[in-house]
Amino acid sequence: MRWFVLQVASGWELKVRNTLLRNRLAARVPREETMIHRGGKWTPKERTLMPGYVFVGCEIETGEDLPAEVYYTAAKVHGVIRFLGDPRPQAITDAEAEWIGLLAPTDAALEASTVRSEDGAVLAGPLLEMLDRLVKIDRHRRRARVTIPLLGQEKTFEMSIQLEEGTNEAPSETTADPG
Repeated sequence: MRWFVLQVASGWELKVRNTLLRNRLAARVPREETMIHRGGKWTPKERTLMPGYVFVGCEIETGEDLPAEVYYTAAKVHGVIRFLGDPRPQAITDAEAEWIGLLAPTDAALEASTVRSEDGAVLAGPLLEMLDRLVKIDRHRRRARVTIPLLGQEKTFEMSIQLEEGTNEAPSETTADPG
């Protein structure tokens, strides 16, 4: 499956994805379950990792153009701005698709990665697969900054982390389950 990037109005990602799914197109929006600090409490909330982007997949061979029916079906959806690519829609590379697959393996939102509070070591979660792309961990804000390639550019975004108190010993195999 080849994936293309739709630029959409910010806040419309899930509405566009749901419309594309109803039109029998594969569509993904990388999301996560996060904790927001409001009123002195941490409350759960679902958040889009890449605001303004929806990934659309179709079964074509490498090097083939986006089929016209997919283009026109997606382009007419309310909230869609354009397909990314110059001068025509450009599929992301297989390596880029792997990164998107880590961020949106299913339609469900990702759970926050677990990070040890003392030293910032990643113990579990999706960040384990992205250690080489990890730019910074901000334990105070409970966020990790990650950079991945997307259409020849580096795309930086933040992911939530969950802090765990513990020792500086290496995590056991049961604690470091990436799933």
